[in-house]
Amino acid sequence: MLVHAIRITLTLCLATFAAGSGSLADGGEGLRSGDKWERKQAVEALARSGTEADWRLVAGALSDPRGEVADTAQLLLGRCPAELAQELLNSDSGLGSKTVAIRRRAAEVFGRLQGDVDAKGLLRRLRDRDEEVRRMLLYSLQRSIAGGRLAGADGRELRGALASRAKSERDAAVRVRALAALAALDPLAARELSNRALDDRDARVRTGCVGLVPRLLSDGGAEAALRAAFEDEAWSVRAAAIEACRELGSKTALELLIERLGREPERRSAWRTVEVLRELTGLRHGDDPRPWRDLVAGLADDWSAGASRATRYGGPADERSSAFAGLPLVSGRLAFLIDLSGSIWIERADGRTRKEVVDEELARAVAGLPEEARFNLIPFTSEPHPWRERLTAARPKAKREATAFLRSCDERGSGDFWEAAMLALEDPAVDTLVVLTDGAPTGGERYALELIVPLFVELNATRRVAVDSVLVGAGRRLQRYWTALADATGGTSRAIDLDG
Repeated sequence: MLVHAIRITLTLCLATFAAGSGSLADGGEGLRSGDKWERKQAVEALARSGTEADWRLVAGALSDPRGEVADTAQLLLGRCPAELAQELLNSDSGLGSKTVAIRRRAAEVFGRLQGDVDAKGLLRRLRDRDEEVRRMLLYSLQRSIAGGRLAGADGRELRGALASRAKSERDAAVRVRALAALAALDPLAARELSNRALDDRDARVRTGCVGLVPRLLSDGGAEAALRAAFEDEAWSVRAAAIEACRELGSKTALELLIERLGREPERRSAWRTVEVLRELTGLRHGDDPRPWRDLVAGLADDWSAGASRATRYGGPADERSSAFAGLPLVSGRLAFLIDLSGSIWIERADGRTRKEVVDEELARAVAGLPEEARFNLIPFTSEPHPWRERLTAARPKAKREATAFLRSCDERGSGDFWEAAMLALEDPAVDTLVVLTDGAPTGGERYALELIVPLFVELNATRRVAVDSVLVGAGRRLQRYWTALADATGGTSRAIDLDG
């Protein structure tokens, strides 16, 4: 019996060893495949196995040129044991790499590790020459501070490093992210810096700082800061003030929003003001300030909004001049991003392709834009194919040319939403992206919506661009991500059927 038991034990041990060795061998071989989907599956298999050798291969996959693989590795490394993960992320496979794209990915992973993060190590890495690497490191610090997952640096050292970055960084987005991290660590120290940042010459800094007002300033200070923000010449600062009022959810916030009714020149911000008032109160008044004033007059000074009861606002009938595939267009500064990946070329029962239907929908939408509006059109496959470099006035000739441009566009391939969005954001006048897509980005630097959504929101802190989306044939899981992106940016997401 004893000999039999020993044999069984040895057999089980050998089987376990063989399974582990097979996992490593299969995963390593899979990572050498010429098929990106096989490499992605190999990364997933290695992470499930989870040995140290497997995790090293996963970290190496951050260098994969295809987003489907590198994004998967980036996401899964967040589950790696924290001590091992930090060793890997600080190696040549991560922050020590000469390739900036790898360093950017590695910097972001620190914020999603499940154990304590070495703060001193991250602070040393803030000397990186790339602005996005520094911003991602600060983003990771902010999340680690909020989650109570920092170790290795005392509060004074960390506070001093973050304050220094918030004051001295040349890049606006990096400065704002440093201030946000400081706000998570020490709101009082961040408050002193925020007062100066609210008057910064760069509108991006002012925009990002206004977004921090609800967490940094008391009622009186918040009211003064937001009142000034609503008078700012930059539309992004005013847009940030609207969202700050939404976050405050106080009687003071309602009063500030109501004061702005009828005075906001940008269509998107005017629409959003009413939508936030509706969400905070549950009422359905429009842009006439009188019923809103009557409401506020009867509220106690300590009133605060309850659970969100959002109701969409379409605007008065004469403002709903245009819609795209049933989605109201409430902006006068919009860029249409049209996904021309494979699914749009599917033929319907009537012999027409989905693309032909989209051509018609775009033509109707553009025709309905008021002439004072400005727009651009960016169809995209594995790369964007912009109609214009910047927003163009919606005059009759431009409308005809844009419509003809999309009709003639026969590009095919994968659909890189991220690159198209980044191109659109290069135009500082854009306040809305209107995206038509099947919902599944492919073929570019970014593939995983689980990463795309928070990364876009992080970047958008200094821009306040709304993302509206029309989803064609997207499943419920994809719809949830696009809805989350819309909610986080003040936009709307709508699923449609183009095959009927």
